[in-house]
Amino acid sequence: MMPEPTVDEEFRITVSAVGTTSTIGPQGEWDLAGKAAASRAVTETLERSPDRLVLDLSKLTFIDSSAVHAAIQLSQRSEADNFHFAIVPGSRAVQRIFDICHLTETLPFTTRAQA
Repeated sequence: MMPEPTVDEEFRITVSAVGTTSTIGPQGEWDLAGKAAASRAVTETLERSPDRLVLDLSKLTFIDSSAVHAAIQLSQRSEADNFHFAIVPGSRAVQRIFDICHLTETLPFTTRAQA
């Protein structure tokens, strides 16, 4: 009997730009191991000075406090550096941590269509 295939939960990040809007799209499991990659993606994206930055969490299957911290930092940086920031929510499992921390009221969550 062959073993069942496992799901690859490797952390990946895609970055795209349309006009003056950049989107950072992490995929898989964003935990402490992905902190450096996420930081590089944010730094490289912000070096292009977008007017709007979207953090799309819709393809994540898991996050830990390092990802939540990154979202908070991006929100604070958007205010300091004067760019619009929006977060596309993740799955229920991903959003739960934001709900528990009462961050859904303070972070700029939006719908995919509005992003």
